[in-house]
Amino acid sequence: MQPSQSEETRRFWEKVVKGETPGACWVWVGAIGADGYGRFWVKDPNTEAGEKMWRAHRYAAALTFGSDEVEAAEMVTHLCDNPLCVRAEATAGSHLFLGDHAANMRERAARGRDNLHGLAFLRRSRAERAADSRALRELTLAHGYDQDAVDRLGRGMVMEGQTQLF
Repeated sequence: MQPSQSEETRRFWEKVVKGETPGACWVWVGAIGADGYGRFWVKDPNTEAGEKMWRAHRYAAALTFGSDEVEAAEMVTHLCDNPLCVRAEATAGSHLFLGDHAANMRERAARGRDNLHGLAFLRRSRAERAADSRALRELTLAHGYDQDAVDRLGRGMVMEGQTQLF
């Protein structure tokens, strides 16, 4: 079912804070699940509950690429490693891409996400990653977009005790 370009879409984008720089993430500030990814509910008369829950990044991808393509793809993957990012664009600037597990692993290896940083991120529990997502949402709601917070909480790119080299 294709997301409608209506009140639903407007409601979705009201829950997004876009960074101003060309490569910035678009941070979801709505509901967050136990896995740290955004949640967005839409009306769906074809379900028993009358609504369907989308992961926010999958909904953004469906708006951009089409829901048939999103359904056909095994995954909607973040190039930015930020589970709250919903920057789906039909250009090279998109932070989201459609693919399968193998494509995700190739992309991960190409960016070195299996190095020390990647291992540190993977060692964090699901609850810790979800707490980071909620902290990023709260900081963004309270203070607006902050690239340092996106890097530290959203992407997990700054480890405790890490200092600048230069």
